[in-house]
Amino acid sequence: MNYEIERSYQLGKGLLAIDIHNIRDPRIGSDFQGRNPLSNFAVDGSPLNFRYGDYDWVNDDGYNNISSWIERAARAAGR
Repeated sequence: MNYEIERSYQLGKGLLAIDIHNIRDPRIGSDFQGRNPLSNFAVDGSPLNFRYGDYDWVNDDGYNNISSWIERAARAAGR
């Protein structure tokens, strides 16, 4: 996954992180929140997770809001 994030940034593509840990699995419940993978990369001393959005699929109503998240990511990339 690190290569894909780094390469996408180099190509000027918009990035965003979506947490899915709150989606319930009927067999095991929900999972724990993992680390934002964008925090592994920094540009000009600023981690990418400060430049691009991080959303929670359940709490931020991903089903209805994903298109606006994608638009914000594209604008943040300068597109």
